[in-house]
Amino acid sequence: MRTHGSTHSDDITALHFCPSASAASSSPKILLSASSDGLISTSNADEEDEDGAVLHVGNWGCSVSQAGWISVSAGAQAWAGSDMETFSCWSDEVGLDVRK
Repeated sequence: MRTHGSTHSDDITALHFCPSASAASSSPKILLSASSDGLISTSNADEEDEDGAVLHVGNWGCSVSQAGWISVSAGAQAWAGSDMETFSCWSDEVGLDVRK
């Protein structure tokens, strides 16, 4: 895995590899990251160039305290929880699907 240091501008609060990518050795290692800067990002951990590694970025507009993967069998989706006790689900392209 390469070091990608400028994807987020504040403390990183979650890092998780996509479980479906780890099952197939030829698939890229997709990394979900979330931060107190409000960004949720997916990147290819195998890519050396940081600009080329970032796949998708979504801005929730509030500090993200935790995040993870869900619905991997039906297409990767991510969930996120904020510091303000709110919850959201994101598509595989880090587009907001549902906000509760």
